[in-house]
Amino acid sequence: MSNQEDRIRKIFGLTTDDPMPDLNSRNLTRYRAYLSEHLSFPLHACFLDTDFQKLEFEVSEAAVVALDQDLNVEDGILCTVVMENQNQNQTMALADLDLTNRLANKFVQDYHYWFEIADPCEDEEATWSPAPDTAEPSTSMKICASVLMVLLVMLLGGALGSIMGAMEYARISAAVGGVILGGLFCIIHLGRASNASAVSDEEPLVPSDLATMTLAVTVLGAFIGALLIAFVGTLVGIGIGFVLGRFVFRQYPLAAFLIAGAVLGATLQAFWWHADGALTGLAYGSAVGAIVGIVTSAWFARNSGWLHRPDPADKNV
Repeated sequence: MSNQEDRIRKIFGLTTDDPMPDLNSRNLTRYRAYLSEHLSFPLHACFLDTDFQKLEFEVSEAAVVALDQDLNVEDGILCTVVMENQNQNQTMALADLDLTNRLANKFVQDYHYWFEIADPCEDEEATWSPAPDTAEPSTSMKICASVLMVLLVMLLGGALGSIMGAMEYARISAAVGGVILGGLFCIIHLGRASNASAVSDEEPLVPSDLATMTLAVTVLGAFIGALLIAFVGTLVGIGIGFVLGRFVFRQYPLAAFLIAGAVLGATLQAFWWHADGALTGLAYGSAVGAIVGIVTSAWFARNSGWLHRPDPADKNV
């Protein structure tokens, strides 16, 4: 259950080392806001209808139309449902419902798990309180982060294009590196996903996520292959980056200077080797990098909860 618990902790801005958040009205309110953001109503649900007098049990169906504002520690998050073949609304506890849509039900099953194992307490006794830096980023911060990500990938794409445009063997090396690294990533992930599905209920990546991550790893492999050809500029750039990061700008991560130095050094070598070819490659590489950056930024935004792509099946109850 470690993956499930980590997903729950992430909702509250916690890490793996933190204890599970307590069950109180404040945390229930936060969980309700999270579910409201990730679920599209109405949703088809089923529940166990029990008649204790007749000792009868029956699986009934209903449509969940909304999450209620009212909640309590005893029942948890409440929701408004419309019973099958009835036109009147009723209030039920979300913990008593199972959604038929697989994607939506995954969110609800995580809530079920937390509601069952969390320690109930009053708000003033809660062992967790939200930190100021775990608040939802503002829209302007999201836009800036997305733009910076696109620009970064554009720069890397331009550098890769300039190296490949100036050095013929760099194209071959980049192609080989991209195919090898991207292929290995895809094969290893599919193998691990197959083994995991056989021993646990962990779901593999959806095809679109796997394709996006494979594309990113392939581009990384191509970059490594190109840098191997422009090894003189790469080594000089790494050396300069090490000096700057280790002795001049010690407050910043050394790895950032090493990577930037390698990329810049290889790019300068490409322009020194064949300026016209490097300039043409820079233009093409920047254009491709912009496309890859937009795809990567959109994928990151959706998987980090910044964007929610509703499942069309959720709207068909």
